[in-house]
Amino acid sequence: SGVMSGVATVKAGLVESFRSLGHEISHVGNRVPVLGTVEPVAVKEGTNVGILLHPMWRKNVTTQILAALQLGWCPFVMDDPQVPYISRNDLTICGELPRDEFLSIQAAMDMNLNVTLSECHPMQPMESYRLGVPCLVSRTSDLFIDDPDLYELTTVAEADSPDAIADAAKHLLHTRTEAVARANAALDVMDDRSADQWMVFTGR
Repeated sequence: SGVMSGVATVKAGLVESFRSLGHEISHVGNRVPVLGTVEPVAVKEGTNVGILLHPMWRKNVTTQILAALQLGWCPFVMDDPQVPYISRNDLTICGELPRDEFLSIQAAMDMNLNVTLSECHPMQPMESYRLGVPCLVSRTSDLFIDDPDLYELTTVAEADSPDAIADAAKHLLHTRTEAVARANAALDVMDDRSADQWMVFTGR
């Protein structure tokens, strides 16, 4: 009949707000991406960091670039942020890429950053961990929130501070092996829960 029988959101924390407005919705987390074999691209020596986000305000790209440069890391970005105090010579600009090429760049990084000012349930950090690369995120989603120690390790509270991002990123890179293993175990649990939520939501 063209009438929706249900509405769901992937962002935790919205259900009660919408219900208070008289709208019945459900929370259904994103499924964890299933990745095939991904061949990392060749990159230059040094610590390479992916900040592969659209340069819009809520993606917080410039702040993350400053954190990477502060550490002497080599940022890979989607586009030139076009601010006068950051030189294009300090960046590797990738452009908007097909998915397979995008994954190959993510896989080649020592670290990926997704410290945004607003998120629902971010796919890129999940992809990064599945590729074996740690990814620092902000505390704007519920990713890894069920494991307080892992949440503390993989997130930064001050998303608008290059110093805070740099400190958290350096610590996460130092504990890379532990973080990736624990994150992938958490993603397995998360995917099972999301699958169950989807089944309940669709009435299957």
